[in-house]
Amino acid sequence: MNTETHICSKIVSNLNSITKLFDTELYSFDERFSQGENNFNIPGFKVVDKEKNQLKEKLDNEEKWRHQLQNEVREFRKRNEELKEKLSKVQSSNKRNISDKNYWRKQNSHRMKKLSEMRLILKQRSKRDPSDEKLLTAVSKIFSPAQIRALKSDTGRVKWDPDDIAKAIAIRSRSSNCYNFYREFLHFPLPDRSTLSRWTSSIVFKPGLQEDILKLLKHQLQCLPLLCKLAAICFDEMSLDSRLQYDPSSDSVLGFCSTMMVVMLRGIADSWKQPIYFTFEKDFNGTILKQIICAVEEAGIHVVSVTCDMAGGNRGIAKELGITEEKTYFSNPFNSKKVFWFYDAPHLLKLLRNHILDDGLVLSCGKTLQKKDFEKLLKLDCRDYKVCYKLTSAHLTVEGRERQRVYYATQLISRSTALAMRMLCEDKKEVADFIELMNDWFDIFNSRHPKDPVRKPFGIDLDNQLRTLDLAYKEISAFRPIGKSKLPFQSGMLINISSLKGVYEELSGEPVRAVYVITKSFNQDCLENCFSVVRATGRYHDTPNAYEAMCRLKTVMLGWNFRENSTFVSTSMEESQPTTFLSTMLLGSLRSTPLQNENEESVNDESSPEDYVPDKSLDEDNWYAFYNSLDSTEKCEFGGKEYIYGFIAKKLKKKFPNLTLGVTRYVEREPKSWIQLKSRGGLTIPSYDWVNACERMDKVFVEYHTRDGLLHINQKPGAIRGLTKKMFNIFPDIPEPAVRLFVRTRTFIRINHINDQIVAARSRKKNKRKSAQFAKSGMRLRSHGHGAEVSQVNQEDEERIAA
Repeated sequence: MNTETHICSKIVSNLNSITKLFDTELYSFDERFSQGENNFNIPGFKVVDKEKNQLKEKLDNEEKWRHQLQNEVREFRKRNEELKEKLSKVQSSNKRNISDKNYWRKQNSHRMKKLSEMRLILKQRSKRDPSDEKLLTAVSKIFSPAQIRALKSDTGRVKWDPDDIAKAIAIRSRSSNCYNFYREFLHFPLPDRSTLSRWTSSIVFKPGLQEDILKLLKHQLQCLPLLCKLAAICFDEMSLDSRLQYDPSSDSVLGFCSTMMVVMLRGIADSWKQPIYFTFEKDFNGTILKQIICAVEEAGIHVVSVTCDMAGGNRGIAKELGITEEKTYFSNPFNSKKVFWFYDAPHLLKLLRNHILDDGLVLSCGKTLQKKDFEKLLKLDCRDYKVCYKLTSAHLTVEGRERQRVYYATQLISRSTALAMRMLCEDKKEVADFIELMNDWFDIFNSRHPKDPVRKPFGIDLDNQLRTLDLAYKEISAFRPIGKSKLPFQSGMLINISSLKGVYEELSGEPVRAVYVITKSFNQDCLENCFSVVRATGRYHDTPNAYEAMCRLKTVMLGWNFRENSTFVSTSMEESQPTTFLSTMLLGSLRSTPLQNENEESVNDESSPEDYVPDKSLDEDNWYAFYNSLDSTEKCEFGGKEYIYGFIAKKLKKKFPNLTLGVTRYVEREPKSWIQLKSRGGLTIPSYDWVNACERMDKVFVEYHTRDGLLHINQKPGAIRGLTKKMFNIFPDIPEPAVRLFVRTRTFIRINHINDQIVAARSRKKNKRKSAQFAKSGMRLRSHGHGAEVSQVNQEDEERIAA
């Protein structure tokens, strides 16, 4: 490249010298020609006209060539610059490659060292003492593989399995202090709290149908045989505390509901179970139930039956679906197959026991079964050694929550009781036969294992079981409570008998061809057990409100949950075993479920600040007149407002100092408000402008949370975040952090105020009920002939309770 440039420069210089020489000769030629000379002698040239023209042409050509060469020189220079840039890039990349090469050499050497160390470890392990193997085997019974890896790790960092996360959630839900004690002081390998929060925060859980769980159920059960896809639906209500609480995930206020309806799906031939629906609304009906059945069928799960208790609302749903003693099924809305209706057998047995103890029964044979018959049996069987050693007086005096215990009913109406009555009371043989028949009826509806010799699954001993059901059907149809007509629980028992026969007939045919049916799948023990665990999660606080119940149910569905003692009464017949749902085993898949956007209330509002002007504007000049114009009630309200406004101003004092007048020790004004009288010098007094701004925002809040002019809390989504946006759109001159803190504080004040009213109303109702019971007991004592002293004491107590 440099050689070509040198040649071109030489050619250009020669051309310049030739051009100059020619110009001088041409100038002398022109002068001589102008003087009239005709002959010229120029060394090396014989000039004539033709030669002159030729020379001019040559000069023109040389000039063009010179310009071309100059252009080429410019292009060569540009090309040279480009090549220099490329060369610099190649050199820099070479440097990086060299550094990377050195880096990978170091990494390779480091890995080779590790490989050699691992080979040494393997050699040592091959020569390891057998006691180490025993130790590892013993530890593996206590800790999971991930926990063992955490124990071996120097840093303690390990990738946790979903099973470990689920168990950790269960332990921490029981007691956070216990979890921290085991993790921090005993150094048990457990996940950190942030790990648990990260796993659970992305899982969507809100009232309604749990569609994500149904999708996972479809994926989990699609490879199983048809028998494992048969399912029963059971639903029941759990009592709640009706007080309000804010739900930050949906930005709404939950409450004003005394029950939570939960729908659970459980396998008939397999042991899986899963809650799929819950709601706090009281409008659960047959239409919603059919929608749930359609969603379950779309997931590839076949619904065979529906189970509930004998509550009035549930009987209304059965009536809506056309369930009667003659027609105990309804059409599946998805495929028009039969879905059979069952009432919870333990609940029916408790109702039978209650009517025996309260009213007595007139049997089909004409004899009566009453409480005194069992009392007579207890009097005869009263020594140290008893034939009915489980039967006590507590079985006959059950009241209140004790009536919910199932084992009191099963031990009273049992085969042992029937045999003892047949042996000790000769005139009660027909009564003993009835008790034994009801025991056999319950055993048929409570079978749990195919090899159980007593409670055999329906279909193992089909002839005897059908004979027992036919006898029970006749007897249940015939007996009546003393002084009453046929009761609903009798219809429930008859419906169960017909439904069980129908289910067996459907499942024993094509394409299932079942040999027997385990009837525990047709009661709601799994749901009662779930409620027990939800209550036990709060320890002694076993009546949660709506938000707490939702959080506890989410914890139960995600963690390995174990039965434990609590203050509530267990109504379940299930054995003491872990209550584990499919959502627990699918925790890893649930965690990857995308979050759904909550539907917040629209914040578009055409209101203007002029619509919310305070009734009395406050400033420094009119403070005296403003405060003296308030009556006692208004002074109390303004004192509470000023206290809250000062609290908000103190929180934001660093960012917005104009919200405060200062602390009380530095502010002197007359007359003194409540905050000045209460303070010992450290409370913050809000500025007058901030008080006026809060009064305007309070008007928006009251308008948003008022219904028909009454105190109310809006339970739609957007209780805090949505209302904050709305206020900020109306009052853009107020700082957004101040608006946000005001809305949050004001919302919780309203929630607490309504909760206080709920508790006060509940207390008044309880006192009224106690007063009525006490008055009734006083009348009973007087009617039994007790002295005037007792009547006087009861009258004094009634007056005290009424006061």
